[in-house]
Amino acid sequence: MAIWEQSYQAFAALLPPDCESILDLGCGTGLELDQIWQRNPAIAVTGVDLCQNMLDRLHEKQKGKNLTLVCQDYFQYDLGSDKWDAVISFESLHHFFPEPKEALYQKIYHSLKKGGIFLLGDYTACCEDEETLLRQTYLEKRKNPQFPPSVLYTLIFRSPSPMSWSSCGLPDFPPKM
Repeated sequence: MAIWEQSYQAFAALLPPDCESILDLGCGTGLELDQIWQRNPAIAVTGVDLCQNMLDRLHEKQKGKNLTLVCQDYFQYDLGSDKWDAVISFESLHHFFPEPKEALYQKIYHSLKKGGIFLLGDYTACCEDEETLLRQTYLEKRKNPQFPPSVLYTLIFRSPSPMSWSSCGLPDFPPKM
């Protein structure tokens, strides 16, 4: 993930200087948070992620920071209302189709304080044809019992239509174009 270092720096630089509270959706081990805390060590962060092991690593790495961690599906998490100076997500939302993301974006909008911002750093598809091809590939893969719904695939969607697969160790990934 070191290849993303410049992106993490740019992401952190986009936060307003008076930002005091952040909700990080899909925070993982907090690689993007390292840069944010370098700029503002006092910022309060709530991180939501599905993987407890990653949250444990983030907790270990950032002891002493104003950090609350929640192991939960961020689509189900109560984001609150008028609560956050910023909501961020870095390399997480590309896993999902546009429809659930649209509902999440509405929740994010209502959770932000007046003047708050939503920062999304994620993959994007090159074109609609790529999205169509990859949506079809995804739907075909899901028909195979070898790939149960509990397996998370990496898909890339425009804000908010699918884009591409990234390699996850499964046969024929990414699909031949």
